[in-house]
Amino acid sequence: MEKWDMYIDLDLIQRKMEIIEEEISFLKEMQKFNFSEFQEDIRNIKSVCRSFQNSIQVLIDIGNHIVSSLNLGKPEFYEDIPKFLKNSGIITSEFEEKFKRMIRFRNFLVHEYDKIDPSRIYKYLQYNLKDLEEGLKIIVNFLREIKNS
Repeated sequence: MEKWDMYIDLDLIQRKMEIIEEEISFLKEMQKFNFSEFQEDIRNIKSVCRSFQNSIQVLIDIGNHIVSSLNLGKPEFYEDIPKFLKNSGIITSEFEEKFKRMIRFRNFLVHEYDKIDPSRIYKYLQYNLKDLEEGLKIIVNFLREIKNS
């Protein structure tokens, strides 16, 4: 990657990363429930949904900040953000697809809240939390690269 001469608010990104870290920590605790325990209390389902919504939104916000700060393009939709990040070499094609899936899941949580299925939420919790963790690692590596350039 080249030197990033544009202005990136590292403090803003750091604060947002702390939110993702808190949400991941909470979601890891929720992963310990088996499905019966998970679904027996509606608060589990609602809190996991909200936590995923928050953490994915923060990842979107960080991506959008990077795209904007580096003049990588003008996203019309959230799903444009991963494309711009991939085209600039910040994320891989593989993570671009994961990021797009996270954005679609976030959109589902926000706009189709009346169709929430506990088994779908539980499955996402068990199998897709690692995608958020991967996104966080990518941001950490990107920030390290900025500081070293």
